[in-house]
Amino acid sequence: MENSNLIWIPLLPFLGFLLNGLLGKRLGPKFVAFVAAAAPIGAFLVAVGVWNTIRAHAGDHSEHFAGLTQHVFDWIHLTKTGAGGATETVFSAPFALLADGLSSVMCLVITGIGSLIHLYSITYMKGDRSFHRFFAYLNLFTAFMLILVLADNLLLLFVGWEGVGLCSYLLIGFWFEDAGNAKAGQKAFVVNRIGDFGVLLAMFLCHQYLGTIDTREVLAAISNAEVTTRMQGFGTDGLFWGLNCIDWIALLLFLGATGKSAQIPLYVWLPDAMAGPTPVSALIHAATMVTSGIYLCCRLMPLFQESHTTMAIIAGVGACTALVAALIAMSQNDIKKVLAYSTVSQLGYMFFAIGMGFFAAAFFHVVTHAFFKALLFLGSGSVIHAMHHEQDMRRMGGLRKQLPWTYRTYLIGTLAIAGVPPLAGFFSKDEILFGGYLQTFGSPELLEAMHVHHVPAAGLFWGMTVLTAGLTAFYMFRSVAMTFWGESRVEEKLRGHVHEPWGWITPVLLALTVGAALAGFLNVPHFLGGHSVLGHFTGLHHAPEVGDMKGTLKSMEWTSLVLSVLVGLLGIGSAIFLYGKGRPVLASLVEKSPVGRRLQSASSNLFWVDDFYLLLVGVLNGIAAGCQMLIEVIIQTLVDGTAYLTRGTGNWARRIQTGFIPSYLLTFGLGVLVLVFFLLFLVKDAGS
Repeated sequence: MENSNLIWIPLLPFLGFLLNGLLGKRLGPKFVAFVAAAAPIGAFLVAVGVWNTIRAHAGDHSEHFAGLTQHVFDWIHLTKTGAGGATETVFSAPFALLADGLSSVMCLVITGIGSLIHLYSITYMKGDRSFHRFFAYLNLFTAFMLILVLADNLLLLFVGWEGVGLCSYLLIGFWFEDAGNAKAGQKAFVVNRIGDFGVLLAMFLCHQYLGTIDTREVLAAISNAEVTTRMQGFGTDGLFWGLNCIDWIALLLFLGATGKSAQIPLYVWLPDAMAGPTPVSALIHAATMVTSGIYLCCRLMPLFQESHTTMAIIAGVGACTALVAALIAMSQNDIKKVLAYSTVSQLGYMFFAIGMGFFAAAFFHVVTHAFFKALLFLGSGSVIHAMHHEQDMRRMGGLRKQLPWTYRTYLIGTLAIAGVPPLAGFFSKDEILFGGYLQTFGSPELLEAMHVHHVPAAGLFWGMTVLTAGLTAFYMFRSVAMTFWGESRVEEKLRGHVHEPWGWITPVLLALTVGAALAGFLNVPHFLGGHSVLGHFTGLHHAPEVGDMKGTLKSMEWTSLVLSVLVGLLGIGSAIFLYGKGRPVLASLVEKSPVGRRLQSASSNLFWVDDFYLLLVGVLNGIAAGCQMLIEVIIQTLVDGTAYLTRGTGNWARRIQTGFIPSYLLTFGLGVLVLVFFLLFLVKDAGS
C-alpha cells in the first residue's frame, strides 16, 4: 500500500540539519533550539500517523497487507543492451521506503526518545560555542537512523548504516580540541568499518545468488525451497569450510551487527564513546545506533532462522558479551563508563535471545531498554551537570538530598534494568531468560511447538545470562550507592553549589521515568494474562502450537520468572549490603581473597582486551613499517640500478666518440664492408 507521508519521517530531521548547519550560527541559539527540537517532534507525529494506519490494517486481519511503501525516486538503475537491441536490467536499487509493524515501532522509539534527548540537550549544551553544530549533527544522526529502519532494500539500509557511523564519529569527537575525544571518535569509526565490510559482502552474495537486494524479495527467495536447496549446496566441496551460502550471508550480516551493536570482539569502541557529550551517549546507547544490529537481524529473521550455525554463534557471542561486559562494569568508577558497559551487556542479552530463536523477546528488550537506558544516561548527565562535569563516583555520595528528582528517576531506571516487577525491564528480561531456560530444559517436541531450533550448549549460555542478571542488579545499585547514598565525598568548594539542574532536564527525566515504568506492558506474555501485543504487531512472534503441553509450558514460564526475580533481588541485596554496612566485608573479599584480587584486577584492566588490540596494532604497524622499508629498498635498488646501468653504458659508449673525423670514416668503411659481405653471403646461400 502506497503512502506519501513516509519520506517526511527522515526528511524533517534532515531539513533541521540543513537549517542549523547553514543558518544556525548566524540566527542564534533560540533559532537552533527551536529547529532542532521541532524536527524530531514533527517526525514523531508523522510516525504516529503511520503507525496508526498500520495498526488499523493489522486490526482488519488482512492477510495480504505487507506494510506501507513509498517509491521516492529511481536511485540506481543499470541496464545493458543484448542481442537484437533488447534492454535488460542488470541492477536496480530505488530510493524506496517500507513501514510495517517492525519499522513503525522503531520509528516511534527513535523519534520519541530522540525528541526528548533533543529537548534535554537544549539545557545541557547551553552556552557551548558550537551549539548550532551539535544540533546539526544530532538532527543528521536521527535522519540517517530513520533511513536505516525505513529502507526497502539493503543498499539504502547501508546508506543509513554508514550515515549513523559517520555521525557517531562527529558526535563522539564533538569536543575535538581534546585529543582523547578525537581519538575516541576515530576508534569508533575504524572499528565499525570492520563490521561494515561484512554487510557489504553479504549484499554482494545476496545479489549474486538470490538476484536481488530488495529486503522483501530476499526473504521471499529464502522461503523458496528450490532456491534454499541451491544455496545450501554452496561450499559443499569444502572450499568454504562446509558452510553454505545462507550461512555465509547470515554470518557476514552478524559481523556487521557486532560492530554497530558492540559485541565481542568489536565492542571496544562503545565505552570510549563516553568522550562525547552525555546526550550523545544517551542517543547512541539507548534508541539508535547500537540497536541497528538487532534491528537488522529482526528484519531478516527468516534468513537467520535458516542458518542454525549462525544462530548458535549469535547465542554464544551474545552470552559471552553480556557476562564479560557485566564483570567489567563491576569495577568502573566513572558513572558513564558503568552505563556504557551496561549497554554492551544488555545488547549481549538481545543477541542471546536472537540466537535462541526468540526474536520478539530481543526486540521487546530493544524498546524497554531504550527508555530505561536513556533515563539512566540522562540522569547521569544531570549529576555530571550539577557536579560541574565531575564523573568519578568516588567523589560523589549523599547526592540524593541535593538532587532529589534526579535520584528518584535514576533509582527507577536502575530498578527497571535490574528486572524488578512490574517495571519495563522485568517483562523483557524475563522473556529473554525464559528463552534460554526453554532451550535448556524443554523437550524437542516443545521446542518444535514453539517454532525454535535447539541450540548446542544452550544450558551454558543460559547459565551465563542468569549470572549476568544478578551482576547487572549488583553493579547498577553499586552506582546508586556510590552516587546518591552514604556520606558526601564531594569537594568542599562544590558542596554548596550542587543543585537540581532545571530547564528541560528534569521534565525529560520524568517523561522517561514513565516509559521505564510502563513500557513493559506493551508485551505482557499470555501466561501473565497478556497477549504479547508487540510481538504479534511486529510479526516476530509466532503463536506456539503446544496442545497438551500447555501446562508444562506455563509451569516452565513461572519457574523462569521466579528464578529471574530472585537472582535480581539477590544482586540488589548484595549491593545494598556491601556498599552499606558491609563495606569491611567487601574490602576483605577484594583485598584478601586471591580469587577476588584476580577478578578485580582483570575487571579493572578490562580483561586486557584493549591492551591486546594495542599490541596487535603495534605488531601490524611494525609489519607495515618493515614492508615499507623492504619496498623502499626494492624500489631504490631498481631505480638506482637502472641509473647506474644507464650511466655505465653511456660511459662505455662515450669512448668511441673521439671527435677525430678519420677514425669515424674508418669505422664507417668497416661497417659498409661488413654489410656487403653479409649480403653476399645471403645471396650465395639463396642460390645454392
